[in-house]
Amino acid sequence: MEVSSEKCKVMVSSERVNNASLTIDDEPLELVHKFKYLGATLHEDGSSTVEVRTRIALATAAFAKLGKIWKSSISFKAKHKLFRSLVNSILTYGCETWTLLADTERRIQAFKNKCLRKLLRISYKDHVTNESVRELVVAYVGPQEPLLATVKRRKLASFGHVTRHDSLSKTILQGTVEGKRRRGRQKKAWCDNIKEWTGMAM
Repeated sequence: MEVSSEKCKVMVSSERVNNASLTIDDEPLELVHKFKYLGATLHEDGSSTVEVRTRIALATAAFAKLGKIWKSSISFKAKHKLFRSLVNSILTYGCETWTLLADTERRIQAFKNKCLRKLLRISYKDHVTNESVRELVVAYVGPQEPLLATVKRRKLASFGHVTRHDSLSKTILQGTVEGKRRRGRQKKAWCDNIKEWTGMAM
């Protein structure tokens, strides 16, 4: 297998180290603060804010391209199926690795509410609450798993898949290291080492 130095990047995710120098065939690799891997944007601080905003923007663009369908006379049930398969799938791509914060959850829920209103042809000027919109969706297509619940379920499924296998992914995810520690409170130096090895806050 050949590794291309032009396509390889270096990203440091650490609270103590902010620089790294790696080379391939004596060619230095570019140090970046974020990069895209398998369609998902990874950031040096480990947050998912940029990635979630990117996914929402892509899903919004996909939703807009299907505007003729949303305005057509086909049934709401058919529109909802198209929405879930063509728009939701874009939004939730790679959601297993997201770090959910209150702000990102609000953005995701706001996007879902906005789309449902357009599918139902309900304007914000109509003064219809989001709860009423969700009740209308249930009346048309039956109970549906909330979008945030779908994201959290997939995150848990991914966590379970990784932890069931002894692999490097499991070691990184759990932040485990070889050896044993003494009983009692962890020393500050030991905690700092864990932070450096895993890039995770203790």
